Amino acid sequence: MFNTFKRNRIKRLFEKYRGDILGLKIRQSKEIVGNMNIEPLKEAIKLAEEIGVNVVVHSTNPPVEMTELVKVLRKGV
Repeated sequence: MFNTFKRNRIKRLFEKYRGDILGLKIRQSKEIVGNMNIEPLKEAIKLAEEIGVNVVVHSTNPPVEMTELVKVLRKGV
């Protein structure tokens, strides 16, 4: 997933472009995440919470049932 270096780079981008970057977007499809299932989504949400932004999920072929994917999302964010 995101190692510390990548997390810090992403955070710096949000600091530098605060107001221009609105959130994180993740493509959560089988072809992209493989056997990682929803772990990349969980990591993206965790990072978004640290930064204080929303997450957008693009999932045309989810690696799990859509109901399982939706359970991970944050209400109202």
